[in-house]
Amino acid sequence: MLDTYETERAPHAQALVRKAVRVGWAMTGGQDGAALVRKVALAAVCRMGDVGSRILDEPSPRFTAGPLVAPARRGLTGGLCPQPWVRVDGGRRRLDDVLGDGFAVLTLDAPGTILQDVARQRGLRLIRVATDDSPVMATSGVTVIVDDEGALAGWLASRRVRAVAVRPDRVVATQSRLRDGGGALAAELTNWTWLRTSPATTAHDTTNGAHP
Repeated sequence: MLDTYETERAPHAQALVRKAVRVGWAMTGGQDGAALVRKVALAAVCRMGDVGSRILDEPSPRFTAGPLVAPARRGLTGGLCPQPWVRVDGGRRRLDDVLGDGFAVLTLDAPGTILQDVARQRGLRLIRVATDDSPVMATSGVTVIVDDEGALAGWLASRRVRAVAVRPDRVVATQSRLRDGGGALAAELTNWTWLRTSPATTAHDTTNGAHP
């Protein structure tokens, strides 16, 4: 696993460096006539509301295929999971705290029995994302969080994705439309032999009852 680290990270790091160089040139590059053009262009961008912010805050380059991320495809795979505030167990917490220090599956739909079994056996935290408009009942072995800001639901819906498997570093390892209750996703997770297998693994803490 350690031998594949550079294969996965090098293209990502190179893309970030290229982005930094482009931004740096836009801010300071060129002399004389080029500098004048840059100054006028930057002034125009600054007058266009949040255009400049969107350029600088564009998503980080996605990770490509590797042992810890599914083959590249259109969607969320290889990108970073957002970290909004969510409600869980009557309190308000960052999603990062809810995810914990292991792998997790975030799903908008009720996970099927097969997916629940695989999550338990492989030590993945199973998290159901609810909204104020769609309350759900808690299920044994499934943590229910309330995405009251709509950040997670919007992020998933932007790519027509219903569920994602998230790595401990918050990179999306794979995605699913969960049309079969998560059967296909469960099969993919089962094939990830580097995930620990422990049939005796106990379920993670779950919320009790429906969210308010």
